[in-house]
Amino acid sequence: MSEKTFDRLYKLIEYLLVNEEVLAEEILRGAVDTNAISAMLSSWCLSNIQEKVYSDICSKSFNIIDEAARSIFNYTILKQIEGRVKLGNDALSRLLNLLSSLADVFKKLIRYSLIVQEEKVLCKIKKPTTISSEKVVEKGYVALLPLDLAIVLTVLGYVEPIVAQYAPT
Repeated sequence: MSEKTFDRLYKLIEYLLVNEEVLAEEILRGAVDTNAISAMLSSWCLSNIQEKVYSDICSKSFNIIDEAARSIFNYTILKQIEGRVKLGNDALSRLLNLLSSLADVFKKLIRYSLIVQEEKVLCKIKKPTTISSEKVVEKGYVALLPLDLAIVLTVLGYVEPIVAQYAPT
């Protein structure tokens, strides 16, 4: 892999760090480039698998790609939390919206809901759903759900956590 190839990864990380607001579309393009680099590297490494020196090069190169991907992900999430990612209509924008929704629901659960024994949340069922393989819960029922399941089902619109404290509308 050439220095120019890895330079593209660092330019994406620099883009995330330097710019006040970033475009999800630009980040996604960089992630696709990173994937292409990884695929090329895999191919090159497989064709040179017999030689020990190339094995070390491949290992170090994959470590760089892994670290770059982790940094891109972390910086993107931080920018999204700060509201500094300009979202579009691409896959990354939809994913970031979902992550924001999960974070918002989590904050609201902590602030306004009743979390009881073993981290469970009291929720009102909004749509009929199967909670576990044998339990079908109908609209209007109240169920005690694990925190993680309550968050996901709230985002999906299946449940509504019961408010235990004053919650502004």
